[in-house]
Amino acid sequence: MAGAELPSAPRSAAYLAALAQLIDQIHACAWSTDTNLVVTSAAGGALEAVGVVPGNVVGRPIAEVLSIGEADAPPLVAHRRALTGDSPSCSFKWRGRSYETRVTPLRAADGSIIGSVGLALDVTEHQRTQRALRASEGHFRAIVEESPVGIFRSSPSGSFLEVNPALVAMLGYGSAEELKGLDIAADVYVDRMLRDRLMARYANAERVTGVDVEWRRKDGSAITVRLSGRPIRDAEGGVECWEMVAEDVTELRQLEHRLRQAEKMEAVGRITGGVAHDFNNLLTAVLANAELIESALPETLTDVRADVREITEAARRGRDLVKKLLGYSRRERLQMLPTNLGQVAAAQAEALRGVLPQAVGLELAPPPTDLPPVLLDPAALQHLLVSVFTNARDAMPRGGTVRLALERVTLDEAYRALHGWGTPGDYVALVVQDTGVGMDEQTRARAFEPFFTTKPPGAGSGLGLAQVYGLMKQMNGFVRLESQPGRGTRVTLFFPLAARRVSVRGAPARAASPSARTILVVEDEEPIRRVAERVLRRYGFDVLLASDGEEALQVWGRRRDDIGLVLTDVVMPRMGGRELYEALRGQGARMPVAFTSGHVTRGELEGEAGGLDPSAPFLAKPWTVEELLAFVREALGVPA
Repeated sequence: MAGAELPSAPRSAAYLAALAQLIDQIHACAWSTDTNLVVTSAAGGALEAVGVVPGNVVGRPIAEVLSIGEADAPPLVAHRRALTGDSPSCSFKWRGRSYETRVTPLRAADGSIIGSVGLALDVTEHQRTQRALRASEGHFRAIVEESPVGIFRSSPSGSFLEVNPALVAMLGYGSAEELKGLDIAADVYVDRMLRDRLMARYANAERVTGVDVEWRRKDGSAITVRLSGRPIRDAEGGVECWEMVAEDVTELRQLEHRLRQAEKMEAVGRITGGVAHDFNNLLTAVLANAELIESALPETLTDVRADVREITEAARRGRDLVKKLLGYSRRERLQMLPTNLGQVAAAQAEALRGVLPQAVGLELAPPPTDLPPVLLDPAALQHLLVSVFTNARDAMPRGGTVRLALERVTLDEAYRALHGWGTPGDYVALVVQDTGVGMDEQTRARAFEPFFTTKPPGAGSGLGLAQVYGLMKQMNGFVRLESQPGRGTRVTLFFPLAARRVSVRGAPARAASPSARTILVVEDEEPIRRVAERVLRRYGFDVLLASDGEEALQVWGRRRDDIGLVLTDVVMPRMGGRELYEALRGQGARMPVAFTSGHVTRGELEGEAGGLDPSAPFLAKPWTVEELLAFVREALGVPA
C-alpha cells in the first residue's frame, strides 16, 4: 500500500484543516509521527472528548501520549510496522475509551518513509451497544430455550424453521432437527387441512391470539394446543414466516369439560329436586284423598273400590319414581352408619346373584384385612349395587363376568387436579368391573344424566346410574365411570372413612300431654292442608291451619295453650319450617314440632348451622293416611 505523501509546505495548513474537519465529524482523531515516533501533528474531536488539546501532544513521543510502558503494546508495534512499509490495524484503550486504529507510512515525495500517519475511530459507544445487544440476544435466547411453552418459527410452506426444547418435548420427538424435518400440516395437525385454513384466515392479520387446534404427538396421541403469535412480513407485505407460541392446554380443556359436566349435573339435580318436590305434593293429595274415598265407599261397590285402589297403586308407583329422582338430586333420606364395607358388600353382592343370568359369573375378590369402617347407608348401598349389577347384566347379553373388589385409596390434590373432582382424604373404594360391550365417549359422558338410556323404549327408565351418582354425592362419596367399547365397564364407588359424628344441638321439646290433641298444620299447598285436616279430624284430632310460618306464629300467639303439636312443611314462602322452628323456640314454645317435606331430608335439617333438634320427627312426602296418623300419634305420644 502506498504511504501518505507529505504535503508541500504551502498546502500543509489547508490540508490539515480539511482533515481536522473531517475527523471531527466522524468522532475520530488523526496524527502523524516522525521516524522516532514523536508526534508531529494531531487533530480531531475524539481528542477533545478525553480532555486532550491537540497542540499539547505535538513534540511528545507517541508512547508518552498514549501512556504506554510496554514496548510490545499493539499501538507501538503498529507504528513501528508502518515505518517498515506496512499498514497495520489494532485496537487499544486510552483514557477509558476504546479505539480502532489504522497506521500507515508517511512518505516523502521521493517515496522514502519519513514517519507514520495514524487514524483512530472512537468505538466506545458502538462496543457498548454491541455488548448490550449480545446480552439482550442471550437473555432472549435463554427465555426461548427455557420457556415451558413451545416457541417456533414456521415457513408458509409448512416446515419448522426454529423450535425450542419445550416444543420438541411437547410433541414427543428426540431433537429439534427431527422436528424440523416434519411436514407440519401432515405430521402435526390432526386435521391436515386446518393449517391452510388458519393461514388463509390470518394472512392479513397483525396477530394470532388464542386459537385452539388439535395436534398429534410422535406416538400418535392427540393434544389440544393453543396458538398465539404473528406473521413476519417481507418488504412487499407477504408472509415470510410465522412466529408462534404453542401451549399444551389438553389438561386444562379436560378440566373445563369436567367442570361444565359437574355444573350441569348440579343444575339438573336442583331442577330434579324441585320437580320431585312439586310431584310429591301432588302425590300426597292423590294418595290421601284416594284412601279417604275408598274408606267412605260401601263394601258393595267393589268395582269402584277397585278403581280407587288402582289410583292409589299408581300414586305409590309414582312415589317410587320420585324416590329415585330424589336419590339423583341427593335429597333422599339416608341413615348414615359406620359400616364394614367388606362384609356388607359381599353379603349384598351374594344376595344380588339373582340379578345376573346364569351366563354371567360373579367374582368376589378377598377384601384387604385392614379396611377401616366407612360411613354409608346400607339400604342405599343395596340400591347402588342393584343399579350397577343391572347395567352390567344388560351390557353382557351373551354372558361374561362381574368382578367385585375393595381397596383402600387416598385421593390427593394431584388426583383432583387431574380428574377435576374429589375431596382429598382416605376412602374405601368398591370396584365393580364387567366384561360387557362397554361405552363410547359420548355415551359415557351422559351416563349419569337422569332419563338418559341406551335401552329401547320401555326397557329402562334411565335413572339407575343417575341415582348412583346422587346417592354417592349425598353420602359425601364419589363415583368414577371408566369404559371403552369392547373392553367392558368399571364403576368405582369411593366411600369416606367413618369419623366421629358431631351431635346437633337444639332446644329440648316438651313431651305432649295425651289430652293435647290440637294440631297446628302449617302447609303452603292448599290441597295438602285440606286433606291433612280431613284425615286428622276424622280420627279425632282438633286442627288449626296456617299457610306459612308467619301465619303459624299468629295462630300460635292466639292459641298457644291449646296446641299440642306443630306439623310444618319445611319449604314455604315468606317463612319456612326451619325459621318457624327457631321463632317458636325463641318465644318459649316447648311443644313438639314435626316436619314434613317432599324436597329435603332429615340430614339437611340437622346439617344446617345452628341446626334443629335431632329428635324432631320427620315425615317424607308423599305420605298415606296410615303413615300420617302413625307419625302424628308418635309425635304426640298418643297410643294408636
